[in-house]
Amino acid sequence: AYRTQVNDVLLSALGRVLADWTGAERVTVALEGHGREEDLVEGADLSRTVGWFTTQYPVTLTPGPRGDWGATLKAVKEQLRAVPRRGLGYQALAHLGSPHPDARALREVPLPRVCFTYHGQWEAPGGGDFAPAGQAPGRETEPDEPLDHLLDVSALVADGELEITWHYSDQVHRAATVEELADGMVRALTAVAEHCARPGAGGRTPSDFPLARLDQARVDRLAGDGRRIEDLLPLTPLQEGMLFHRLVGGPDDVYVDQAALLLEGVNDPDALAAAWQRVTDRTPALRTSVVWEDVPVPLQVVHRDVPVPLTVLDWRGLDADERAVRLDRLRSDDLAQGLDLAAAPLMRLTLIRLPDARLHLLWTSHHLILDGWSLAQVLTEVFEEYASLTTGAGAPPPVRRPFGDYVRWLAGQDAETARAHWSGVLGGFAAPTPLPADRAPRPGHETRSAAVHTGALSEETSARLARTARGAGLTLGTVVQGAWALLLSRYSAEPDVLFGTTVSGRPDDLPGVESMVGMFINTLPTRVRVDGARTAAAWLRDLQEAQAEARRHAAVSLAELTGLSDVPSGSPLFHSMVAFENYPFDQARSAASGIRLTDVSGRDATNYPLLLRAHKGERFGFDLAYDPDLFDAATVRSLADRLCLLLTQLADDPDRPLRALARTPAEEHRPAPDAADTADRPELTLVDLFEAQAARTPAAEAVTCGEERVDYATLDARAGRLAHRLAELGAGPERYVALALPRGADP
Repeated sequence: AYRTQVNDVLLSALGRVLADWTGAERVTVALEGHGREEDLVEGADLSRTVGWFTTQYPVTLTPGPRGDWGATLKAVKEQLRAVPRRGLGYQALAHLGSPHPDARALREVPLPRVCFTYHGQWEAPGGGDFAPAGQAPGRETEPDEPLDHLLDVSALVADGELEITWHYSDQVHRAATVEELADGMVRALTAVAEHCARPGAGGRTPSDFPLARLDQARVDRLAGDGRRIEDLLPLTPLQEGMLFHRLVGGPDDVYVDQAALLLEGVNDPDALAAAWQRVTDRTPALRTSVVWEDVPVPLQVVHRDVPVPLTVLDWRGLDADERAVRLDRLRSDDLAQGLDLAAAPLMRLTLIRLPDARLHLLWTSHHLILDGWSLAQVLTEVFEEYASLTTGAGAPPPVRRPFGDYVRWLAGQDAETARAHWSGVLGGFAAPTPLPADRAPRPGHETRSAAVHTGALSEETSARLARTARGAGLTLGTVVQGAWALLLSRYSAEPDVLFGTTVSGRPDDLPGVESMVGMFINTLPTRVRVDGARTAAAWLRDLQEAQAEARRHAAVSLAELTGLSDVPSGSPLFHSMVAFENYPFDQARSAASGIRLTDVSGRDATNYPLLLRAHKGERFGFDLAYDPDLFDAATVRSLADRLCLLLTQLADDPDRPLRALARTPAEEHRPAPDAADTADRPELTLVDLFEAQAARTPAAEAVTCGEERVDYATLDARAGRLAHRLAELGAGPERYVALALPRGADP
């Protein structure tokens, strides 16, 4: 009921008895242990080692109020958990000659006069070669041997019965005194057993949740009797960021994800609902809520039993047009409902029955508990569970480590080494890389990448890009990051750019992490210096090495990273993000369940103005999610076209210098048809001619002023930067703009 060990219970009873006997509020005893603490030394195995491992160390016990066994069990349990390394180093520190002042102090303090030992369970296997001999035939020590302790209490469980033996000196204590103490301990243990058997008895203590940094009062408030709460854990760095944006943001939570899936072969919707509940029952992340008030750090609370909120609708009698209208309205209403982070589970389901065993599944969840990799794993497992329920076939459910194991791994990482790495990466970076926005944000604007432009390379170009990357020893993710860095550098006219990169966050040295379910991803800053003279392949290889090093230091929060840069307080570190998505949804396993996933659409926004999500299937594709309040669709379409151009050129020849990569697609050099009379207009404007020249000869000299020389590529970038700055200030069609510029080559 209290997650106690046998020692905790026995010492609670002993402490109560000794406190009552002495009239003291607390008592100190010497605790003797077996000393074989293998779990304190990684890889240790003492099962075949013979020697003297026994430890002795003092413990001060402060029982709770008389009769309050719940308080006593909690207090004694915490006092025992507070002993460093279970007392393993006490006698070594005290007696092996350490010059430390603490060691000298320990040598001068004798062990307490009362000692307690629990020997564990002794059971002789039937038919074995050895068996207990019964009563010892003689004394274990000489009659005149001085006692180490005036009272020596030992306990063991033999053949299922607890035996407690009190050793004492009849020169110090009368037998009646010791018998009364022994009887009192038995009565105390009986009272403990009766207390724990009562309904409502039980509870948790701070040592059950060591990372949560809670005192007993807060544990009692959050965990109650412990029957409904499985774990209390701190949030990961990215989870903290999501919570922060939710708390300071408006009514629309950008981290509420909504997936609409069209399924075929669902003959039993009730079984599908039951499958979701079973998967939730064995997946801690799906039973999680968040608490952030009156706690030292925000916590994720893992509940034991959480019913999945589920609605079933029957639209089999509606025509296709009416179903489409209702689905749009339902999705909009569902998003408007949001999710309460303080109430588990942070997801809900809507099952919409359609004709011919088809079904729309609307799955709304919070990004704080699930990343994309985990979403795919959960969905695959639900389909397999459905097959098991409907056919009795299927493999046993996968055994997954809980998300809490990752949080505990994260807490053990070297934060100082990570800070040192990122200080070197971000040192000197003072302002976020500007984007080619069409409008400046209005005061109080809440950025949200709510609109999406979709792009893709052809199958042929996609295959060529994959071959080129493999041949150069590069990942497609690195190529995408490099292309995005070049694009940002050209639009901003800055050779030093920075954007966010989403990393999986699943460490290689955590066994089983690939199958764990939870929010693992993190967003790390990617700082790239663009040197036009370098070849693309060599530059990309350096970028890939830098990213590999960054992933070794991924256990940091974005807020902390921003503080390591020179970006002013209150400003974001970057305005754009890149994510290369590769989710493990197993189509073959899904098909074996009888369910076919025929269509997926989703809502997955962020609080950044621009987000590039790339993915590789038969073709390389990507989404450019953007804030429509800041960007026009035409601007984003132009970005996408130029990104495709860069990727195509990298696929064709990665050994050319960066400055030789074309800046604009060929079709942008042709004038768009105009409905008005164009008889008196030239075929190409001055801007068209300049951009065409810049694309043909980017390194050629374009402007000179005294000793200064500017090539076409630099002039094009500077002009673009000025144009976007003017647009941010309100310049536009039919608007007069007064310019006062000094003579020179730099506008």
